Amino acid sequence: MNWRNESEYPYDATSERWAWEFLRRSPSYREAYERVRGRRDDYGEIDIDDPSVQEVMEQFGIGAVKDPSRPGEIVFLPAPHDLTLPLLWDGEFKPQAEEHESVVCMRFDLRYSIETQLKVLKEDLLNQRRMKGIAEKRDRIDESTLRRYLRILDASDDGASLDQIAHSLLTIVNDSNKKTLSTDRTRAEEMRNGRYRELLKPSFQR
Repeated sequence: MNWRNESEYPYDATSERWAWEFLRRSPSYREAYERVRGRRDDYGEIDIDDPSVQEVMEQFGIGAVKDPSRPGEIVFLPAPHDLTLPLLWDGEFKPQAEEHESVVCMRFDLRYSIETQLKVLKEDLLNQRRMKGIAEKRDRIDESTLRRYLRILDASDDGASLDQIAHSLLTIVNDSNKKTLSTDRTRAEEMRNGRYRELLKPSFQR
């Protein structure tokens, strides 16, 4: 892709496509692919039953190892932290010491009505959020931001300086906008290096 031409980047893409676009730019994934690309099954595909291949699949949360030079989609597997975990609630809101104050623990008593407990819990949670002034977090990133992130990654891989990237991606180039662009580059690298999994959460899905 030519990072100077936005039209070459995905439009109206699925969450899996966006996640793959970031993962396939990961140096760690590219290195892992090179290690196992020769491990083929009888059909000429990378053998997903091979222990080394399975290790790569587990590391990156994917259902198959795909050539990073190819765009498209790939099957992602649910990470352990994506699974629904039991919540403990004892009628009090006690954030863990290492957690943000917005995190609460809950415990339910299965001897009593689940619907009633959920109703009471919902009301209490909403009240706690209002009292603490905590705004509802919205994880969705718009596609224009994701395209910009990909273009920044490709530009950096192409050896472009921050000034060169700024003059290609920004309408107005000044210190403030260049600082924002630098922050975007950091976020793009984080997305490439593992946060691509966040794109698979329901809040991101189309």
